[in-house]
This record gives sequence, C-alpha cells and structure tokens, in this order.
Amino acid sequence: MRRSIVACCGMAFFAVGMTYIDDATAKKPVAGKKEQLTCFTGVQDRHARIGVELENEKVTYLAYYSKKKPRTCSIDVGKGGHAARWEENAKFTKITLTEDSGVLLISHSGDSYRFDFRNVDRMKYCGMDGKINGTLVVSRGQSQCVVKGLMQNH
Repeated sequence: MRRSIVACCGMAFFAVGMTYIDDATAKKPVAGKKEQLTCFTGVQDRHARIGVELENEKVTYLAYYSKKKPRTCSIDVGKGGHAARWEENAKFTKITLTEDSGVLLISHSGDSYRFDFRNVDRMKYCGMDGKINGTLVVSRGQSQCVVKGLMQNH
C-alpha cells in the first residue's frame, strides 16, 4: 500500500512538473519590433551619416559618422553598453557619453528621430579640438539626413 501511495504521489509530482515546464516554455517573452534607419547627407569628402537601431520605436543603438577630408568623426553607442548612460522619459532619450564627453538627446515624432548633439568632445570622437553641437534628423523612407550645425568647425 505504501509503495502505491509513493508511486501515485511521484507520478503526480512528475505530471505537475511537466505541466510547469510546458507552461514556462509556452510563455517565452515575445521580442519587440526591430527596425533600422539610416541616412546620409553631403558629398564623398564632406558628409554626415547615421545608422540607428530601433526596438518598439525606441532607439537602442546608434552609429554616427562624419567626414570633412581629411578629418573623420565616429560615435558608436548602444543601450546597455559601457560607453554611455541612457535615460528615458516620455519626451526624449538622454545619452550621457562616458567621461563627461557630451550628451545626445533623442526625440521622436511620427516617422522622424531627432538627435541633438550637445558639447560632444570632438577630441575624443574626431581627434581634434572643439565640441560637436547641432542636430541630425533621420526619417523612415528618407535616405537624406537633415543636418544643422554638426559639420561646422569640422
């Protein structure tokens, strides 16, 4: 009698365990909608470009590159990485670059994402004195960026 109770309870535990495992695998988190936007403005020897990765309409990664021959600038940051601290609220995302080397503010409106560069250390990202200040707008379906101020003093 005792063996049948143990066997019965063991089977019940096994069945509950199997149900739990099945439920756990059935409820895997669904990945968010991912998308990439890119744009370019200028000519071969003087241009700015950006590549952006979005997840659920939020920027999770950006790579900015500009060139004014022979100089180039490159900023590459991703959410969760050690190169920057990301803060989000309902209106914008604030990216504080490491070593107090500047701030990027990102705002989103419709199909456009606006990047405000504020006192970004040109020496760290471009190898020359000064600060990067200005804006860049990338929009869905547009290959051309809208740039203001970023290429000055470059």
